[in-house]
Amino acid sequence: MRKIEFINIYYSLLLIILAVVINDLIGMAIEINTNIFAIIVKGKPWQVAYKICDTISVVLSSYMCLVYLSEKCSWRTRQIENEGILKKSTRTISKVIARTRLFQTNKYIVVLVTFCFFYSCKGQSADVDSCKLNIKIARKNINDFYQNNDKLLLTHAMNSVNKSIQCKETRLGGIEIKLSIYMLLKDYKTGQMFVDSLSETDFKYKYKRFFWSNYFAASDAEFNSDTLDRDKYYSEIIKNVESYINTEDEVKGTFDKEAYYDLFYIKQKVVSQKEVYEQIDKLENKYPSEKIFLESLKSTFYENPVSSKDIE
Repeated sequence: MRKIEFINIYYSLLLIILAVVINDLIGMAIEINTNIFAIIVKGKPWQVAYKICDTISVVLSSYMCLVYLSEKCSWRTRQIENEGILKKSTRTISKVIARTRLFQTNKYIVVLVTFCFFYSCKGQSADVDSCKLNIKIARKNINDFYQNNDKLLLTHAMNSVNKSIQCKETRLGGIEIKLSIYMLLKDYKTGQMFVDSLSETDFKYKYKRFFWSNYFAASDAEFNSDTLDRDKYYSEIIKNVESYINTEDEVKGTFDKEAYYDLFYIKQKVVSQKEVYEQIDKLENKYPSEKIFLESLKSTFYENPVSSKDIE
């Protein structure tokens, strides 16, 4: 029986190794096609499809290992019988074999379930660390791009950020970086398609999805010297962000700096400097505690910030 127990342990370890290898291979194949799903299938369904495929990979790998293991155990049990290890009466042998096989089956099921749970938890922890590392790599590549203007660095950054958005913990940050990469590549149409494949929950703020979709559209229109369409998209963005501020910030009594930054970043593209300054001055009177931030917006968008009264 010790020999049988040793065989059980051996094949249990073999099960884990095979399941890990097969699951990782299938997972790699799925990951390669993730971005294709994101572009071809718009909206949330592609994310659901990815999760389903990932689950299937675990089930499939485990099933393949279980089938292999079952055949291997049957063969080994017969071999042990032939060697005379189970030398007892015919009735006793039948009972022992039946109980041994039942024990083996139940044990392998327990091993399988335990492995799936353990590997899932371990995999999530490892994936999070990997995703965080890929975020850092992507940011470094982008910073290096600003130094030497090598677009190959942006390609490397895109590869890294594509991996980071697979983790819940780094998904939002990864998406923001990916959008900035599309802007640096001036690949506005693909960027807009990617944004349209996402949902509002993929962004920190509700208005961001609409903001980015129209910002890519406006950038593409400007690239093609279509100022009418450009200003139309900018105007839509302004309305959307102002609506968000009115419904979220003012109702809740908060001051969302990022929303105001985005608002005036777009406004300074379509309205005069004097009008921008006047609107910021009104906000300073309304939110005196945010005066430093609001004043910084002027210096951010204009090289020589002055008072609104000095602008004719």
